[in-house]
Amino acid sequence: MAISTIASYLPTMQEFIAHWTDVNAAIAPTVLTLKGGYTLAAFTTDRTAIETAITGVETVDNARQIASADRDLKKAAHREKLAQYRAIVGGVLPGTPYVNTLPLLPRFSANQGIFLKAMDDMANGWSRINTDTIPGFTPPMLLAGGYTLATFTTDLAALRTAYVASTNAEDNSQQQRSVRNALLGPARARMIQYRSAVKGVLPAGSPLLATIPAVTPPPGSTPAAVNASGVWNGGTLEADLTWTPSTNPNLDHYSVRTAPGPTYKAVNESVVAEVASNLTEFSTNAGLVAPGATALFKIYVVLTTANEKGSNTVSVTRPG
Repeated sequence: MAISTIASYLPTMQEFIAHWTDVNAAIAPTVLTLKGGYTLAAFTTDRTAIETAITGVETVDNARQIASADRDLKKAAHREKLAQYRAIVGGVLPGTPYVNTLPLLPRFSANQGIFLKAMDDMANGWSRINTDTIPGFTPPMLLAGGYTLATFTTDLAALRTAYVASTNAEDNSQQQRSVRNALLGPARARMIQYRSAVKGVLPAGSPLLATIPAVTPPPGSTPAAVNASGVWNGGTLEADLTWTPSTNPNLDHYSVRTAPGPTYKAVNESVVAEVASNLTEFSTNAGLVAPGATALFKIYVVLTTANEKGSNTVSVTRPG
């Protein structure tokens, strides 16, 4: 085992703990201590802290995904209402100034400011239509299903709340990742120090010298990446992901992962599913619960040695 990804830190550190334990037993009554009085107990505590931090990332990632899905569903609903509003104003009030001031339908991926401005313009225009004296028109204007301006105003406030919740969840995710990442570098440094120090405390010929854990994978141990692709399936309302099979003899499974856009960053990725080694396809709606949403995916080849390699980035957009 060696460090190839964040997920590989815990098993690699456990190998060092096991080896360090054996070394301390071999050199008893003394113990191997690194710079600054750093002991096996301290290293074990650091591993526990990293494990807690990794679990913490998973927890906040779940919250981020839920908040993003709620925001996206509300965005999709508001785009539909704006489309209906544009249609009814154009049909009921043709030739009036209200048609000329209709807000354009924003792209689903438009930033928060652009998206909310279009909805605010809709609310303002709708309010004018309901309160102005317009020849041949009797207010209030209603959308499909008797949907009123008052209901839209309430829903728009809920959308704003969803935006705030999504932003806060994203910030929490980034902060938790910073906590986790800050622990990794020092742990790696301690493992490198250990590999050197242990050679100085063990006598020549000790079998423990032949089993010192590795920090980095040996050359050629990282698997080749697979080539992945994905399309939106309108029948199942999921993204169909497919990839070329790995020919690595040590293949254990595939890991389907996603990361928030617009650019895929491994440090921000989360696992969608683990797929058996005999399969080369997987379907998911992760990040795609609302029309117009775009999600980024990678397929990782994971070996029995825990070494892994990610595919090309696959972008799938759900039609709006």
